[in-house]
Parts: sequence; structure tokens; C-alpha cells
Amino acid sequence: MKYVVRPKAWLDIEESMTWLRERADDQTAIRFWQSAQETFAALARQPGLGRLRADLKPPGLRSWRVDGFKNWLVLYLTGETAVEIIRVRHGMMNLPQIFAGDE
Repeated sequence: MKYVVRPKAWLDIEESMTWLRERADDQTAIRFWQSAQETFAALARQPGLGRLRADLKPPGLRSWRVDGFKNWLVLYLTGETAVEIIRVRHGMMNLPQIFAGDE
């Protein structure tokens, strides 16, 4: 199975990298980028890894932590041919509010 990253997820990654660069260093931001890509590939291999998020819309949305960055979540949908990466957000954010605005 392949994965497809939606534009908002790319923006989330860019925002997270900027935040990490400012609060840690360039290497941490680069490591986040690499870990996100590795996590997407792992989800494409095993889409059932994440837990279903009945508290978030759209129905069927799942979440899984970015490898090595336990506070960041990949929020995704599974399809017949691809895993669709919807967002990549810090877990302390108000996810129901974020996803209410994504409809």
C-alpha cells in the first residue's frame, strides 16, 4: 500500500519543524522530518497500527505517534489502495476543535 500526504499535513510538518528548530536545533527538526516519513511508510505497510479516533471527524480517522517524537500524532485514514495522511499535530492541541474546522 502507498501513502498520500494531504497539504494540511505538509503544513503541519513545516510548522512543527520550525517550532523544533527554534526550541531545540536544526538536527532535531531534520530528525522529525525523517521520522515522520518513516512513520508514514510504516503506516502504509500496516495501516491498522493506529487507534480509531471516534472523538474526531471524519469517521474512520486513526492516530499513531511519530516515531521518536511521542507528543506528535499522525492522523490518517485508510483506503483500499492508500493511507491518507490528514494531519500531523502535537497531541496536546485541541484536536476536536482542529478537526471541526477541517470539515
